[in-house]
Amino acid sequence: MKILEEDLKRGVVKLSVETLRDLWTLYNVVEEGDLIQSKTTREIKANGVGRPSSRRVPITVWLRVKRVYFDRELNRLRVLGTIEEGPEEYSLKGQHHTLSVEPPIKLKIKKQAWYRYQLDGLKRAIEAEKPLLVISMDGDETCLAVLREFKVDVKSRIPSNIPGKGMVEEREETVKKYFMEVTKSAKGIVDKLGVQVIVIGPGFTKDNYTRYLKEKHPQLAERVIAVKSTSLGGVAGVFESLRSGVLQQVSNKIRLSEESTLVEKVLWKLGRGDEDVSYGLMEVYEDASAGSIDTLLVSLELLKKSGEEDRRRVEDMIRTVEEKRGKVFIINPDHEAGVKLKSLGGVAAILRYPKRYRAKPCG
Repeated sequence: MKILEEDLKRGVVKLSVETLRDLWTLYNVVEEGDLIQSKTTREIKANGVGRPSSRRVPITVWLRVKRVYFDRELNRLRVLGTIEEGPEEYSLKGQHHTLSVEPPIKLKIKKQAWYRYQLDGLKRAIEAEKPLLVISMDGDETCLAVLREFKVDVKSRIPSNIPGKGMVEEREETVKKYFMEVTKSAKGIVDKLGVQVIVIGPGFTKDNYTRYLKEKHPQLAERVIAVKSTSLGGVAGVFESLRSGVLQQVSNKIRLSEESTLVEKVLWKLGRGDEDVSYGLMEVYEDASAGSIDTLLVSLELLKKSGEEDRRRVEDMIRTVEEKRGKVFIINPDHEAGVKLKSLGGVAAILRYPKRYRAKPCG
């Protein structure tokens, strides 16, 4: 993504959308009521004598956004709304239209006000690093998963088939084949995506594997930026590493890990009965109004699917927290952290101080 023009006084930002990742960023940023200018096509009825006819013509319009859909199957964003401005000869103002946003494309977004978290989202898309390959392994299986900013993409699961310790020769040969198969899969991913690698898991399997890489596949070993311990291997180990913050230690710019760590921190504080945490729309809204929120977690689903009254309350809450220099995280509902936040009502906050220290109104 590139920012081609930024005029925040007018509320206009012009973007060059270049990748699927950029579409996800737009989905997080574009809201009901925004204006989007883009090239599109539309079926125009032809006037004249004889049988009615129509033709599809290219046009540029300003669209008042009503809804936004992220079509994962077709890798596009569908923006539904009404035409605010378009070619005068077609008299399109007020008519319903759907923009299909697919990279590469240039467009403008106009808002009444840009929130800091929205501008930060654009900047992260511009500065984003390449995805990370996680090799989560133990004596039973290995999961190879690519971590992108907004999702975990499990590429393969490889069983070890290692026999018992009594079968020494068979065991050594099977371990060798196991490591070879994991390496073959990892090299395919690295060659295609150019990613860096982190190896995680319990016990000595991960350590033995990294030694094997250094001896047999030094070029792939150079891609390994960290080897970390987890209590689980396989797919479960990948999600454990997200929850525990292991990946956050390795790459502070991976948003998914940071989100998971924060949601786990909220749950941990709630479990302990701490007073510097809150959840649920009304309770968190009250804390925001009091200026006591350090970190606000809001489900993207709450922003996209709430009724008008709740949506305005959420937006007011975000604006208040940002004005008071708090941090705002919009959490994707499609991964584990998002599901857990949804169970808390879609919104939670870590406070600057326990509630008992809050000044009470007089009278």
